[in-house]
Amino acid sequence: MRRTVQQVKIKSENLGTRLWDRLGVDTAETVYICTPYVVGMLVIGAMGMAGHWATKKLYNQADNEAITAGIVSAPSIDLQAPDAGPLLIQSYTELQGGEQAWNNLESVEYNGIIFNEQEHHSFMASKSKDGSLNLRVTNRSAETELKIQGGQVAWSPEPTATEQPAFHVLSIAQLTREFYNPLMQIALTHSGEIGDLRETIWQNQRVIAATIQNEGVITELYLSQKDLTLLQRTDIFADGSQQKYRFSGYQQFNGLRIPTMVRAENNLGDMSNIRFTAINPILKTNQMTAQNHSARSALVTASLLK
Repeated sequence: MRRTVQQVKIKSENLGTRLWDRLGVDTAETVYICTPYVVGMLVIGAMGMAGHWATKKLYNQADNEAITAGIVSAPSIDLQAPDAGPLLIQSYTELQGGEQAWNNLESVEYNGIIFNEQEHHSFMASKSKDGSLNLRVTNRSAETELKIQGGQVAWSPEPTATEQPAFHVLSIAQLTREFYNPLMQIALTHSGEIGDLRETIWQNQRVIAATIQNEGVITELYLSQKDLTLLQRTDIFADGSQQKYRFSGYQQFNGLRIPTMVRAENNLGDMSNIRFTAINPILKTNQMTAQNHSARSALVTASLLK
């Protein structure tokens, strides 16, 4: 017996109507009908979440492997030994790119953004081993700008006598003013020394704490026990004020390990995030070719920053 399309359609509609009418009347049949659909949806959802987790884990693993490529673990250091300080400095320098590479560093060019919940600044900067520095910080929404060039500081507009410079500006200016961080300063210029070494807990991990005193400022550094990565720096000044920096997102640029993210805080509750979007360390070479010269203006973009 042949059925027309209309008959099949009517029969399907009647079947659907009967099933819909029975739902909620016969509990056993309701469970029997709905269970496969519910289970199927849960399985599909679980598979999607598992796929997302696996993809993210593999992606992060690939990123971590790229960042730590060529980085070996730090040697075990007896922090109570008489030579613990010099050994820490030597190991730190080697793990961050080597003393020769850092000695060959002539200048650094970089740009990025500084932000918190209220404000957003962009900056471009360069600093040289000879002490020269250039910094331009711009807040487009507030139409303010700071320029430091050749030792001259220019504000636009000029702040009043009662206005204080934004914490964002002070934090990036401090980082730009220094050519080396305190540990690298000791390693390469033999200026200052480590006064105290100990093991402590920071952010639920065991770290090495190192204290340095230089020109009236006490600096406390937290370093990873695994590879001596500088994780946090706290500067304590003579008046009791403090400035804290947390470093992350380390990458290799021309063989040097440099952080691409900095979180700056002070003891007054001010906070800013500094995100470097491009970094170009310029190293001294025996032959300065035209290609080397052109590389000075080509910033190496940080691949982690998305």
